[in-house]
Amino acid sequence: MGGGAPSDARGHHPRVHRRRITWENGPEGLTVALGDVVYLTHSFLDGGQTWRCREIVSPFLVDLGHDTGAVTGDWLVLRLPEGTLHTTQLTGADRGSARVSLAQRLPDEMAPAIDVLWRLYRTADQPATVRIVALEPTAESRVRLEAIDEVQAYHDAATSDLSVPLPPPRRLLPRVLAGQITEQPVRACRGEVTQLTLSVETAGPWDGALVSVDGAHVGTLGPTETQLAWIIAAPPGTQITIAVAPFGTGAPAW
Repeated sequence: MGGGAPSDARGHHPRVHRRRITWENGPEGLTVALGDVVYLTHSFLDGGQTWRCREIVSPFLVDLGHDTGAVTGDWLVLRLPEGTLHTTQLTGADRGSARVSLAQRLPDEMAPAIDVLWRLYRTADQPATVRIVALEPTAESRVRLEAIDEVQAYHDAATSDLSVPLPPPRRLLPRVLAGQITEQPVRACRGEVTQLTLSVETAGPWDGALVSVDGAHVGTLGPTETQLAWIIAAPPGTQITIAVAPFGTGAPAW
């Protein structure tokens, strides 16, 4: 008697549904039932784009430092130097420009732009379809939900013609061939800080990558980007580990 790999306790094949998404909801989460298919915003999964501001042009206009592809209607969260969060929708964003216009006014007295962090959530990104596989109340009106990606091909396989050969595996994967780091001092409100710039040489269908330092995420490379800069707080001479994880299933990290 033959057989494939076993399914998990909820009937989902572990080799197909490797990713598990867990989050908590308030009262609206109590209306969701086990097995329901729901939508999650794309930024919920990838955390959006993030970086430091290059310039606070005016209380309603900021320079994000590079072209993010943002458009009118996207949401921007600015972390101000004192730690408060300023959330605003964009009222204008020209492609090819790093400057965006804000619906909500920034405070008049602002620290240097390099001390202001931003996170962009794009409303045009398609939501992800997921299926609820576990529910667990955590309080009187809160619930923790666990979901897996809803993949139609997984359901189609139950009635598909298994005599038809499967398509050949995709052998071209995005990968990083080499990388170079440069550093330069940058003026900040209390003196100088060090800015590191990573330049990578890539191969394969490049869709971007996540970059982390000692396990902490510092930025994201876009589909056409091979260079990323960030501010490092470690003292000179400190040894750090930089990891680049290309987007794409099975893509090797560098």
